[in-house]
Amino acid sequence: MPRVIIAPAAPKAKPIDIEIVHLRDLDIHGLRNRWHTMFGRRAPPHLLRHLLFRILAYRLQADRLGDLDH
Repeated sequence: MPRVIIAPAAPKAKPIDIEIVHLRDLDIHGLRNRWHTMFGRRAPPHLLRHLLFRILAYRLQADRLGDLDH
C-alpha cells in the first residue's frame, strides 16, 4: 500500500472581512502604503481615499475567492 504524505498545515490567513475592516480604519497614507505592498508600486496620486479603499478591498477578495472571468 502506498504511503500517504500529509503536508504541514497551511498558515491561517485572516478572514477577508477582518482585513477589509482593517482597511476601513486606515487613513490615506496607510492605504497608499498597503497599495505599495499589494501591487509593488506607488498608488496613483489622483486616487481619493474611498477609491483606494474600494480597489484594495476588491483585490483582497479577488485574490482569495477568484477574479472575474475575462
